[in-house]
Amino acid sequence: MAADPPPAPDPAHAEVVGKLMAAMAAGNMAGVVALLHPDVTFTGDANRKAPTAAQVIRGPDKVARFLFGLAKRYGPAMVASNQLALINGELGAYTPGAPGGEGYQAMTPRITAMTVRDGKVCAVWDVANPDKFTGSPLRVSRANRSDNERAR
Repeated sequence: MAADPPPAPDPAHAEVVGKLMAAMAAGNMAGVVALLHPDVTFTGDANRKAPTAAQVIRGPDKVARFLFGLAKRYGPAMVASNQLALINGELGAYTPGAPGGEGYQAMTPRITAMTVRDGKVCAVWDVANPDKFTGSPLRVSRANRSDNERAR
C-alpha cells in the first residue's frame, strides 16, 4: 500500500506567516499584533534543555511582546538568521541559533510552527528541544558547528 502524499501547503497559511515574519523583521509591533488571532497561544517545547517560554503565553499583545523581547535579547542575528521552512507541510521558520545578548544564554537551533485560523496566526510552537531533532537534518553536530556556536 502506497503512503499518502504529503499535504500541499495552504497558500493562505503561507501568506499570513510570511506577513507575520515580515512585520517582525521590520520591528512593526502593531503589524504583528494585527496578524495574531485573539485566542493565539505561544507554546515553548524545550524540556528545559534550551531557552524558550516556560509557560504557555496567551493573547496577541502578550505573544507579540514576547517575540519582540526575544528579538531584543538576541539582536538582529536572530531575525536575520530566520529561514522559511516547511514544517509538517506548512510554512514556518527554522532558526539555526543566535548569540545571546549581554548576560543571556545563546539561542539554540529551533523550528517555529504556526497554525492559521480565520486569516490570523492562532498558535505558535517554538520547538527548541535538541532531542526532537535526533535523526533530522536540522540537528547540528559538534563537528559542524560554526565558530559562533563553538564559542558558546
